[in-house]
Amino acid sequence: MKFIIMKKILYSFLALITLSIVGCDKDEINPNDGRFGGDSDTAILNFVEDETTGDVTTAISGCGGDTFVTLPISLTLPPTDVYSNPSNSSGLTVNYTIVDVEGSSAGLIEQQGSVVIPAGELSADIVINFPDNLTNTLEFLVTVTDVSRDNIYFGNAENTGEVARTVRIVTGNDIFLGPLAVEEQQVGDPQVYNYTSIATSGANTNEIVVSNIYGENSESQTTFILNPDGTVSFKPILENFLFSNSSVGNIYFNGISGTYSACDGTINIVGELRYGPGQASSIGPINFTFTK
Repeated sequence: MKFIIMKKILYSFLALITLSIVGCDKDEINPNDGRFGGDSDTAILNFVEDETTGDVTTAISGCGGDTFVTLPISLTLPPTDVYSNPSNSSGLTVNYTIVDVEGSSAGLIEQQGSVVIPAGELSADIVINFPDNLTNTLEFLVTVTDVSRDNIYFGNAENTGEVARTVRIVTGNDIFLGPLAVEEQQVGDPQVYNYTSIATSGANTNEIVVSNIYGENSESQTTFILNPDGTVSFKPILENFLFSNSSVGNIYFNGISGTYSACDGTINIVGELRYGPGQASSIGPINFTFTK
C-alpha cells in the first residue's frame, strides 16, 4: 500500500538533404566544431562509470573471493568529420598515481602505475591487487597523471576534467556503507518497488544507519544492528521514524526479523509500518532486500 506523410514529399525531402550534404564543406558538418582537427587518434579519456556506485569502486577483503579490483578506462574517439573512422592506431600508455584517503595502502596493494591501451583498442583495465586478510578498510584515489600522446583530452572535449576513481577495499560490515539498492514487496502484493537507500556508520561498530526505508523520506534514519551470527536486530519503534501522513500522523518502522551477509553484500529484512495511538496499527509484513 503506497500513500496515496506523402511519398513524393518524403523523396523530395530526402533529395534536398542529400544535396545539402554534398554541397557543404566538411568543416561545416563537423559535429565537434573543429576542436579535434583532422586527427582520428584524438580522443577523450575517462574511467568507465559504475552503473551502481558511480565514481566509487568497492571490494571486500576477508571473504575468500577475488582479491583485486578492476578499473576500466576508455577512449571516446570523437569523429573529426562524417567520413572519418577514428582509431587508436598507435596505442596509448596511461600513467596514474594512488593517493591514500583512509588507512595506508603501503605494502598492502599491488599495482603497476601505468596501463597500455593497445593499438586498435579503445579500453584497458587498471588492476589493483590486495590481500584477503586486511584488518581495516582502505580508501584511495586513483588519478591519471599523463599519457603518451598529446592529442588526448582528459575527462571532456574541453580537456578540463580530472580522470580519477575512488577505490574502497572494506572489511566486515563496512561493505554496506554508501548506496544500497532496495527491493521492497509487501506480503500478498505482487507489486515490487525499487529505490535507493544510503547507509552510514552507526554509534557502535556493528550498527549501520539506513535512510529512506519505504522510499517516502530520504532523510529518515533506521538503525540495523548486525549481529555476529548473521542476524539483524532493531532499535525500538519510536527511534525509527519514517515519515508523516496527513491522515494517520507519524509513521514508524518496526523490524520483525532480518539476516545479512557481508560477503554477499545483502541484507534481508522483514518489517512493518506502525502508526496511530500507541503505534498499534500496522501495514505489513513487508520484505526488504538491500543489496550493495
